[in-house]
Amino acid sequence: MGLSNAYKLEPKPEIEKVMRALAAGIMLMQVKDSASTVNGAFLSWQNMWHGYGNSQAYALLTAGETLGDREMIKAAFNELDHFQPALIKKGLANWFTVQQQDEKVTVIEEQTFAQIAYIIRPMVFANVKAWQISRDTAYLQQAVDLALWLFNKNPAQAQMYFPATGIAFDGIDSPTKVNKNSGAESTIETLLTLQSIESVPEAKRLLDAALEKQDIER
Repeated sequence: MGLSNAYKLEPKPEIEKVMRALAAGIMLMQVKDSASTVNGAFLSWQNMWHGYGNSQAYALLTAGETLGDREMIKAAFNELDHFQPALIKKGLANWFTVQQQDEKVTVIEEQTFAQIAYIIRPMVFANVKAWQISRDTAYLQQAVDLALWLFNKNPAQAQMYFPATGIAFDGIDSPTKVNKNSGAESTIETLLTLQSIESVPEAKRLLDAALEKQDIER
């Protein structure tokens, strides 16, 4: 993402070379098994995916747009179209590990908690960027669905962000336990998430409508 900004300022071949090398590494780590529940996910390390700061899709969309590289963009859309909807449906996750046999990828371990805003923000950024590229409002809806985690659409059914003060709780440790500390990271990640949604009027309308339906203060 940083190199994309640098390339826009000064499109040097050496910057592009590093961008393409990093993007190739990210795409190499993508799960490619259409029958797998985690199809499309960009693994974080060896055979593990974790949600904290998982910005691979957003990085590829940013770099792909900057370089005009359809393969980078296609790989990112693959995650947004397959893995993220499945992840949302199951109530998110903290991490999981996989094993591959031939072309088959199987989840072997999984941890649902803790969940924090640092899981939500990268996915919202990716979906808003996907909308900017495709103008498909399905990505705005997915971004809003993810952002609703900050209010009460989460395993604990707890409000995590409070408009009156601007603070956000640090996370959800279980379906019955919320970490009510409020560190800088959680608050900043939350505000960045909402800022991204509100930067697109149509996304803001979708979020406002969802919150109004649930009678939640905005």
